Amino acid sequence: MASDRITTRHAIATVALARLSGASSSPAGFAVSIDADGRARAMSDRTGVALHAEVQARWVSGRGFLCRVGEVELSAEALPRESRRTLLPGLLPTIEAEPEPVRAAEMALALARGIAGGATATAMESPEDRAIACGFARLLLRVLTADPPAARAVELALQLYEAAGAAVASGTPERLLIEERVAELMRHALPGAASPLAWLAARLGFAAS
Repeated sequence: MASDRITTRHAIATVALARLSGASSSPAGFAVSIDADGRARAMSDRTGVALHAEVQARWVSGRGFLCRVGEVELSAEALPRESRRTLLPGLLPTIEAEPEPVRAAEMALALARGIAGGATATAMESPEDRAIACGFARLLLRVLTADPPAARAVELALQLYEAAGAAVASGTPERLLIEERVAELMRHALPGAASPLAWLAARLGFAAS
């Protein structure tokens, strides 16, 4: 997809945002350097085209990770999938610490779009995959344990469950906590058959009585 093609501007933003978490990596196919004054240079190995620009990356509570490259401001969520996959393990802990649980979940899911869940989260084959899956498990517990959880939180819970994959597999401590909390919510709610809470309960292996 054209929207998932990394440009030199994307490459600079990826490196600058990665540095916020102490990581150091360049997207494949690009040579990127950023000096102490925030002057960046990125060159595409394929085309030889280079971009020189000032760069500033930052975290803004409630908005997420932002990076200004030259005159263009990019959000981490708007970057191509390969860039987001590189950034997700390092940025997820900061997103988890966002004071508002629902907003934290929304930002994490946006950053993980097309990445977390399915085979990646289920297998947890690499340390990065494990970090991502466990991060989503913690977010799921956080949105469910709000007292009471907002309606939007319950809507997000099923997406978080899918993203957490093997981190919430049957028998894990996180899974047991989630099951207990969902059972409690079901006792005090009147969810319809198609409600998000009922769907989550069904995925956990039980349903409302």
